[in-house]
Amino acid sequence: MGLIQKITDHQRVQHYLTEDMLKGKPAVKRSPLWHDVRKKHIKHNPSCAACGCSTNVQVHHIKPFHLFPDLELEPSNLITL
Repeated sequence: MGLIQKITDHQRVQHYLTEDMLKGKPAVKRSPLWHDVRKKHIKHNPSCAACGCSTNVQVHHIKPFHLFPDLELEPSNLITL
């Protein structure tokens, strides 16, 4: 999957997540290990996959967490943006 497709999919997911929140669907709870996995990912992937900057970056899931909670901690499902 190309970078542009990953970003487009991420934007689509944000729309669905917002729709779900507006409909009152319960949020999936994060694993207590998420903080450590996120920190490790940022250490190994400190730059934005889209623009290359390294300030104010965030770790996002390629396959959305609320749809694929079993992939929450999977390194191959993470992207720095």
